[in-house]
Amino acid sequence: MRGTMLIVDDEPTIRKGLAKLVDSNELGWIVIGEASNGRDAIAKMADMLPKLVLTDIRMPLADGLEVARYASEHMPDTAVVILTGHRDFEYAQAAIRYGVREFLLKPCPEDTVCRVLREAYDQFRERVLRKEKEAQQLRVREEQLLRSMLLRLPHDLDLSRPIEQKLIGYEFWLLRIESYVPTDRGYRAQDMKLLQFAVGNIVQELLNSRTKGHRWFPLEYNEYAFFLEFHPDNAATMREIVDVLNNLLGLKGSMSRLGRLESSGQAELLYGAEMFGGEGGRSPGERNAGSWDNRFDEEKARTFRNEICSLLLLGRQAELQVYLSKMAEAIRSEPALEQQKMHALCASIAFDEVMRKELGQDDAAETRIGNQIGQLSRLHKPEQIDAWFGQQLTCFEHAFKSWLNDHSTGSIEQSIRYVEANYMNECSLMAAAAHVHLSPNYFGNLFKKATGESFNAYVAKYRLQKAKMLLANTEMKIAEIAEAVGYTDSNYFATAFKQGAGLSPTEFRKRRSSS
Repeated sequence: MRGTMLIVDDEPTIRKGLAKLVDSNELGWIVIGEASNGRDAIAKMADMLPKLVLTDIRMPLADGLEVARYASEHMPDTAVVILTGHRDFEYAQAAIRYGVREFLLKPCPEDTVCRVLREAYDQFRERVLRKEKEAQQLRVREEQLLRSMLLRLPHDLDLSRPIEQKLIGYEFWLLRIESYVPTDRGYRAQDMKLLQFAVGNIVQELLNSRTKGHRWFPLEYNEYAFFLEFHPDNAATMREIVDVLNNLLGLKGSMSRLGRLESSGQAELLYGAEMFGGEGGRSPGERNAGSWDNRFDEEKARTFRNEICSLLLLGRQAELQVYLSKMAEAIRSEPALEQQKMHALCASIAFDEVMRKELGQDDAAETRIGNQIGQLSRLHKPEQIDAWFGQQLTCFEHAFKSWLNDHSTGSIEQSIRYVEANYMNECSLMAAAAHVHLSPNYFGNLFKKATGESFNAYVAKYRLQKAKMLLANTEMKIAEIAEAVGYTDSNYFATAFKQGAGLSPTEFRKRRSSS
């Protein structure tokens, strides 16, 4: 999880310096844009929706306080940090009034700026996780109400009706699993929770990739309710769910389309007609034994996946090993065998998704979960589950090392060609990293390890070579050469050229013409 950041300053050298600082340090932020004045900043904020704005105060057209006020009034989740060269108490007071997170005085040490940005990222991450948790809690409460409504259990109609109102226009489908212990698979009754957990993962994966809007939840131990936005392919998606559950887990099921919701209360009537009406129908008080609280823990799997991806793509292998070790220890510490199995399966599912989506391990992805369930169902001791999870860890580590070896050399070669083709434009580390499909920090570390210098230093050297050629062989003006090699500010170009060549562009041209 990375936050997006906008840098605002009327000095191009300061903007570039701050962008370089963010790119070259692991601060949690990605610079998605720059602005040279407050008016441009406000327009870009409305368009880009950054989560952090780092801005100067005194700028043309609109100052930093206008930027802070806009964020306070229209983007309350966007943090603002002010970095200014002016000691002005009134400015500081206004900044506090608009909720500015920090007010830093130039020149500010890099380590101080990094500390502030890391603290801002920690707050951003905590806010995102808190909102995700709140959203999950809301989903659970709503599903409990909908479940009670469909099963004709006591519930608050004033609370359930508004939720059902949101589903008007959706199609109502019902999945029923015939048995969790099919005779040809060797499952035991104790495996039911593990299988329910696996069903949840498969269903969630298929719905996320096949449908735009959906809600689903377990009704009873062998029944699942689905509400899908209307689409001509819904029937095919529902058939696919039944087929995949049968092929991967050996669980036979049936899918029924109960109807399309036209008004509040209709879902209860449709389900009641399906389950309680006609010959052989059950009475409203008759319920199957079992529980429905083992739905696939999507939040846990997503947490595992996000943490692994973050550490993996940032190249922080030592921290990744620590995280994986803690994950294994957490699985060992589960008090119940079935919970240990589900925790291990959840982590393994996260590994599979990272390998499939990030490391390019596509082959056999469809059959892995079926094999995993079959393996876990035959394990009856904690040490067996621990050994099984160790095998999943080893598989993941091998996939990562293979991916790293395949991508390291190729990514550097691609990025060098990217510089050669784009040095006259912005040619930022972030853009180059995106070109080779790596995170900026990981790409920056990989590039420096392979070439012996940072990406920005390499670009500066390449631009210097091109500028020298133009100065020695053309009559172009200094400002024209600056633009031709990727500098929008000729003064900044002159400074960078002198730092690299030891001479100003004019002095270099004179020396070459006299030699």
